[in-house]
Amino acid sequence: MPRNGKRSGPGSGRSRSLDPTKSDFTLYDYAHSTVLRSHRAKTGRLKKGEANAFHAQVKKVCGKSTVMLSDNSLEWFEKDINDFNTSDDEATFILLKEQSENGITGENFGNCTRGKLEREELTNRGTTYPLDVWFLIGRHIRPEDVASFSAICHCSHIVVHSARFWISLYKRFYNPGVDLPNLLQPSMLHRVHGVKNRVVRALFYFYTPFQNRLRCMAPFENDPDLLEGKRCIRMWHQQVKNSWHFYFKFERATPPVCPLFPARNTFRAVDSLRAEANALYNREENCTVLQVVSPGFILLPDVVGQILIKTFVSVGHEMRSHRLKLVFHTNQVRSTKAVLTNGTTITMDPVTNIHILRWWDPKYPCIF
Repeated sequence: MPRNGKRSGPGSGRSRSLDPTKSDFTLYDYAHSTVLRSHRAKTGRLKKGEANAFHAQVKKVCGKSTVMLSDNSLEWFEKDINDFNTSDDEATFILLKEQSENGITGENFGNCTRGKLEREELTNRGTTYPLDVWFLIGRHIRPEDVASFSAICHCSHIVVHSARFWISLYKRFYNPGVDLPNLLQPSMLHRVHGVKNRVVRALFYFYTPFQNRLRCMAPFENDPDLLEGKRCIRMWHQQVKNSWHFYFKFERATPPVCPLFPARNTFRAVDSLRAEANALYNREENCTVLQVVSPGFILLPDVVGQILIKTFVSVGHEMRSHRLKLVFHTNQVRSTKAVLTNGTTITMDPVTNIHILRWWDPKYPCIF
């Protein structure tokens, strides 16, 4: 018996040859054998050298017919797209996937699904109509549907940015029996600069659906929390009959920018002859006025230039009216407890009504 308890014989792995034709095939070479005779039996796999010998011997026995590679003999990564038996939809998906590799990185490529690629393909199949067609369609758009019409495509967005569209909208709904301010009269439509601002404000005078939006406003229906984060640029007061009206004008810090017309977002001089005629010009677009009505005069500190960070509306000390508290700060900070104590506080009590006026409201205090 050899050393270390190892046996040598026809069944041992040392006496076997790499060529399977020159060695015996024993019962221990079967996969379901329960006897562990060698390392090959323990792992359940053939060694690399023996496997290569088997492949070479099979090719010699089968002949040249099997040596020629068919579609099934190649690995999947060695095949071309045409070698796969795919339908038209699957082939289109593969081609679209290859075309999108240039614009999609490896991090988000796994998120690109078949539905996304199909939607990208469908967007390229759309029909582009002339700009004159969109101007003709714009003649039949209602004022409340202008935003939806502008979002259809690039051409419809261009139509809404033109003075021709707003002048046509004004003439379709103009009511001669309505008393309008002088700068909203039809004779002022020749002034192209800022024509959209004047048309929208005029619609709230003679267009019934817009008038109904303002008539249904109840006292304290507007929430002053909408003004938080805006800067106060002006404050004034005036007496109206037996009550006092206090006004706070706020301006948004970062106005929205139109990506299609970036040059029109810069406000230019209105009276300059060299200024570009911008139909969408509106200097009050980013401003909002807070109107507070009180039965008596209230002395208020100056908060012009400061930012409103917190508003409080509660019941007044007489339990018959409301109490409004506004907290201002010089910088844009979070409304923490420490900031609320250090900021400038305005307390108005009693308060009978609160209104938030936008630039299109007829009560908005604005000089055209």
